[in-house]
Amino acid sequence: MFKKILVLIFAFLLVLNVTIFASGCDKEKPERIAVDNIYSDTGYVDYAKEAFYDIEKYPELASHGLFWTKWNDETQAIERVRASTQEGAALVDPSKPTVIFVHGMMAGSYGLNSQENFYLSSIVTRPAEFGLDSGRVSLIKLWMDEGWNVAVYIWNAFSAEGLNFGAVEAKIWSVDGSQKVSHRNPSNELVYGASEYSIAENFAADYIRAMRLLPSTMGDNEIRVTGHSMGGVLSTTSVFLINELARNGQLPIKQAPDRLALLDPGFGVKIVIEGKTLLSSETDFTINWSKKPLYNKGTSETMIELVKDMTASGIVIEYYAYKSSWAMVSIPPEILTELNTYSTFVFLDPDYGSYNSRFNYANQAHTMIHMWYLTSIAFPPVKDITDGEQDGVYALSASTPTDYMKNNFVGVRFNMAQGEKTLPSSDDLFVRVE
Repeated sequence: MFKKILVLIFAFLLVLNVTIFASGCDKEKPERIAVDNIYSDTGYVDYAKEAFYDIEKYPELASHGLFWTKWNDETQAIERVRASTQEGAALVDPSKPTVIFVHGMMAGSYGLNSQENFYLSSIVTRPAEFGLDSGRVSLIKLWMDEGWNVAVYIWNAFSAEGLNFGAVEAKIWSVDGSQKVSHRNPSNELVYGASEYSIAENFAADYIRAMRLLPSTMGDNEIRVTGHSMGGVLSTTSVFLINELARNGQLPIKQAPDRLALLDPGFGVKIVIEGKTLLSSETDFTINWSKKPLYNKGTSETMIELVKDMTASGIVIEYYAYKSSWAMVSIPPEILTELNTYSTFVFLDPDYGSYNSRFNYANQAHTMIHMWYLTSIAFPPVKDITDGEQDGVYALSASTPTDYMKNNFVGVRFNMAQGEKTLPSSDDLFVRVE
């Protein structure tokens, strides 16, 4: 009888333990804020161990991926060190905030011939405006001088598709788009097989590998990602995925990015006139990390779902454009409206013709949005003069504190009221648009 009682007690405790364990698992399972399309139902591979570019077969890709940067006083130039190495990790000071720059498409040439080096365009360079005697203005060093760790994500050979933006978008999300995960080699040939994972997955893999080499205090300070043009698509998808992987245990959640700056970004394309779709992103591909199709067969609609998830997790998003931007015009109006409900919009007017007779607003304003934001870190936060100029009342620029942004700006739109003729943000004023 005593043995029966012991067996019953043991069985009861076993059932209770299983119930508690199952309940605990339910609590640990991350909540899904957005549509199921963007989440995996079967878990995620360990990207840090699995996702790489095959640089043995394609040595040109050794210059691609995530790199920490440093300034060489002797050469007066920036140097890059792969972020997934101990040498790269040694460049990082976790007590500082961190920013990652993500460039846009590199047109039709092989990437190494036109790789982004993040210098201020020579057309608008006046070194004295940044306290320099002469020479080029390094956008990376501007952030370093303001106390930031700076990394860059280089992916130019994958984006060298001329005007075939749809193929590039598909590579960011998938491995089964029209051009798979192809890149251009030094002979300008389109080659296949560099990776079994999408570009966003490779970005996330590099990011996690880098974080695993850093002290546990990494993430105590802000981590920001900036994406220009098509880099806006890559940074949006990658920041979402990094955050999702953090929730699933692949890195500490505090090491996921805190702030995302979209600089005249791509955000999916769907131009409909009189009920007819005249221009669209590719839509018939699989999101590689979830193994599911795009939501509503649209990249724009799916990116909004990524934004919903990120902002619910506390990531703040800022969007910069100019009123006649071709990138903005390509985004469905209803998507822009919804994006503004989750982020802050800043409309600039980069009219820098006085700098150089070669400046052409129609051709170069898109790039100038990128330049304005990255240089604005060197100046105090811009002012909001909606109710007159007041101390401590700011609009949004790179130097506006993230906490101030969180507390004041979601759903807000700013128009430039002054300062459109000069690049430095020090004389710029903004008003809110209702």
